[in-house]
Amino acid sequence: MSKNNKGSENPGQDEPWNRVDASAASDGDIQRVHDELAHQKDSPSEGFSPVPILLVFLISALIVFSGIYMVWRSDDFDQMGYDETRRVFPWADMADVGPVLDPALRLGQRTYSQCAACHQQDGRGLPGAFPPLDGVPWVVGNEDRLIRLVAHGMVGPIEVAGVPYNGVMPGFANLSDEELAAVLTYIRQAWSNDAPAISPAAVAEVRSDVGPRPAPWNSVELLEDYPMENPEDVADRIRQEGQ
Repeated sequence: MSKNNKGSENPGQDEPWNRVDASAASDGDIQRVHDELAHQKDSPSEGFSPVPILLVFLISALIVFSGIYMVWRSDDFDQMGYDETRRVFPWADMADVGPVLDPALRLGQRTYSQCAACHQQDGRGLPGAFPPLDGVPWVVGNEDRLIRLVAHGMVGPIEVAGVPYNGVMPGFANLSDEELAAVLTYIRQAWSNDAPAISPAAVAEVRSDVGPRPAPWNSVELLEDYPMENPEDVADRIRQEGQ
């Protein structure tokens, strides 16, 4: 039999509201007692649980390590910090990096990164869009013509390696004489090209002769002053200058 009184005969003891006689308990009585016990559980309390001290130390260590790593890899937060030519690696002296580039060619290679988006890293350009630089008289031919073209830019139709192009090439007046000479020397000696270098003095002389030029050149203007050479004549001249 179960007791239905809400009080307890022994006030000092915690008992369920309705005690059930184990010998006469039914399934319904057991279920009812379980429900009453479930209602007596403490309700969840609001607030924050303390963070384990080990987790605090771990997060602190990660923050300190991240700060040290960022400073170590920032190259003093220089905007040129990701220039690979300035990076020093401990394995660099042991690696077989091939022939060492002349400092002027190294500067020219780095400056050519501004041109590679159009003319591509291999100097072959994009057919119908951007002309090639590899093996064409526009590059390995007359120096003054090439200096004018790159320094001031070109606009309008042009034929390169028998393929017509019509676009706009911006000038690179922002480059110093040394940088312009270096990138011109690089494209004249990269890939299959083997033309003589262009000196900063030659660049400075052309710039002085032309003076400020508000508009880019077109191919007609350049070819009037510097007619296009026969590719065989260009090759012969290069061989003679190399002897």
